[in-house]
Amino acid sequence: MSVDTLDELRHMVNLLRASGSAATELTPQPTSSDVDGLVAGSGIEATLTGTAPTGIDSACQRTIYRTIQEALTNVRKHAPGSTAHVEIAHDTHLTVTITNTAPTRPTLALPSARHGLVGLQERAALLGGVITSGPAQDGGFRLRLRLPLGR
Repeated sequence: MSVDTLDELRHMVNLLRASGSAATELTPQPTSSDVDGLVAGSGIEATLTGTAPTGIDSACQRTIYRTIQEALTNVRKHAPGSTAHVEIAHDTHLTVTITNTAPTRPTLALPSARHGLVGLQERAALLGGVITSGPAQDGGFRLRLRLPLGR
């Protein structure tokens, strides 16, 4: 757990350092095509089914990516030993569901101000969407992003 925490702190320090330089503005933002790599490199056992539709705008793509990123980070932090599944589906709406199983190792009471989930809710609302989250019946957790398509 301490190794994961140090990795996250290192990542945050690098982001903060980069934010002070002019080169940051030229850094490409993540898109839905980066989701495969995000899931594969999450540090937990995770699977992905489905893909986002082609032609969606960049704000929607970033929202998909950031939602999955936050959910997988929360699984790693708050549900040690659990597995996660990311499902992307679309019809008139785009739905991204991240579900994890119950933890298989003891959980630690880590501080959380729930800023990550609040930020996701704000990001989704800007696009006319909604984030829902809560415990799953099997003892795990589910987070769902739902965005209208064709806005």
